[in-house]
Amino acid sequence: GWVNSTNPEQTRKALETWLPREHWAEINPMLVGLGQTICKARKPLCSKCNVKDLCPYALATVNVATALSSPKRKRRDPEQ
Repeated sequence: GWVNSTNPEQTRKALETWLPREHWAEINPMLVGLGQTICKARKPLCSKCNVKDLCPYALATVNVATALSSPKRKRRDPEQ
């Protein structure tokens, strides 16, 4: 979601590029817990995530899912 990586070390390095250093220690346990329970690699539970409104993956997934599930609008018949 937040970064495109294939292992924890790549994820850590990618997050460190934009997350201010003073927040690393406090945010690490939160992100690890989030990744183990909600933001799973194989099947993320975006609908249950408290930060889905900030997550690029969740925003893209929700937008696609919403577009696919929304009812089709009926075209108005110009003859009526």
